[in-house]
Amino acid sequence: MMRNQIFGIDLGTTNTALSYLYVMDGRSSVNLIKNRDGGKLTPSVVYFQPNSDKSIVGKAALSMYTKDPDRTFRWVKREMGKPIKWSVSTGAKPVEVNPETISARILKSVCEDAKRNLELEDPITNVVITVPAYFGDVQKRATLDAAEVAGLKASLIEEPTAAILDYILNLRQEGRLRRVLKKDRSTIAVFDLGGGTFDVSICEVIFGGQSNGLPEILVMAKDGDPRLGGFDFDLSLAKAALEKAIRHSPTNENLKVLDESFQELRYESRITDRGLRDVVADLVKTAEECKKDLTHLESVDFHIPVFRNVATSVQISRKEFEDSIDAYIRRIKEVISRTIMQAKNITGRELDSGNKIDKVILIGGSTRIPVIDRLVENTFKIPASGGADRDEAVARGAAIKGALDSGLLVLGGVQMTTSHAYGVLDESGHMTTVIVPEGSKYPHEYHHKYEVPFSLDVNLPLRIGQRYLGRTKQIALKEFHHPFLYTGDQLDIGITVDTNGMLHFKAVEPNSREYLEESILQGIGMSQGDKDLQSRVVGNK
Repeated sequence: MMRNQIFGIDLGTTNTALSYLYVMDGRSSVNLIKNRDGGKLTPSVVYFQPNSDKSIVGKAALSMYTKDPDRTFRWVKREMGKPIKWSVSTGAKPVEVNPETISARILKSVCEDAKRNLELEDPITNVVITVPAYFGDVQKRATLDAAEVAGLKASLIEEPTAAILDYILNLRQEGRLRRVLKKDRSTIAVFDLGGGTFDVSICEVIFGGQSNGLPEILVMAKDGDPRLGGFDFDLSLAKAALEKAIRHSPTNENLKVLDESFQELRYESRITDRGLRDVVADLVKTAEECKKDLTHLESVDFHIPVFRNVATSVQISRKEFEDSIDAYIRRIKEVISRTIMQAKNITGRELDSGNKIDKVILIGGSTRIPVIDRLVENTFKIPASGGADRDEAVARGAAIKGALDSGLLVLGGVQMTTSHAYGVLDESGHMTTVIVPEGSKYPHEYHHKYEVPFSLDVNLPLRIGQRYLGRTKQIALKEFHHPFLYTGDQLDIGITVDTNGMLHFKAVEPNSREYLEESILQGIGMSQGDKDLQSRVVGNK
């Protein structure tokens, strides 16, 4: 009899996986649950059926991408938290959907599959969901909204951290923990390149002489790119094939029309021109297949789909594919450099280059591309370590995190750190006062005495913001006006980073000692009314 089940979900750009951890006879086991098609990975695709408000998810939905792309949604994780809505013509009236409600349908589907396969009496209601390390409050809030619409109570863990937990548990269960991690303090880099996003995390695994012999895990530094992954590689490969075909047939205007269509697909994940949707979807599918073939072949025949009664084929070499994604390779190197710089600042220059890393773990299907494997080895001067499944580690780690939080599993301590800095922004949007620096530990409450730089009659707002992705971007999260404050008055500002890595804000007015604001989360994400409505549409209420 299985008991004490904990569920974790890797809600991926390309695929979604659900894992469960259970304890039997004192021993824990983590497994991925097969979906209705018998696979462990469910394509993160939703298809809305015509003349109905019903949708299908997974492999069957993916098969409709080339047949009916107008009703098929892929790659929505890249759009989480954005104010985007799509209108889908299905039944008597169009259905309005957004990235959160699409994700909710995916979450609900994998949970229903798990309930069926495990023969559970009750629906799954509590899960841990993984998010990229670069996700800020808006994207995290969107993920929690999607879970709520799906009827789930969720907590979050960053994907690279989940992979580290899975790696440590695997070594421990195999009795190899101290044989593989020989040092009392080992530095591990997690290189996570999936279908749509890229993350790097650098962690320390510290054996401090605890009586149970288990390590402390400290996430020291992390960075990422929200629009970099296998989907971008597919588009680059397709574009390279089109450009080569155009060079061979410069008078073929049809090829030029297809080439121009990729700009919209790259940035919006959709094609609005109904006359192009089917052929572009087919072209992307061909690129996906050729990309996988080029992992083990030196060249492939790229068959450009029939468009306006014209069919074209070109040969694409692995070298041409690698050249087509060179700009993304440079961006990957930039992320790695920024992450190492963060680690260097935290360790006092002790970790100043990639060759100071003891182990590298590769996560995500796109790490199978040969040029990525060479990049990792050239950067860190060591081959990637085994012990973590590229497709399953993140989902498994989510369930492990749930078991740690519930006390069901003891694996050592895990100390999380913030990906971004948080503080006060000036009128031009620059962060002039940092309250929570990048790499700060959480959960924790941070306080700062902020001196008001302007008086009441100026009527300027206090803006709390986030410094995003290695200081390259800063965004305002919340702003409000000071009641009865003057130049030189001091506000006691408190920012709490909770267990999900999300912010809660309060400020105390110096004279009345009253709170000015209690939560930065107000106004972020879907309204409760929208969530209730969408939950009924999805079928939870």
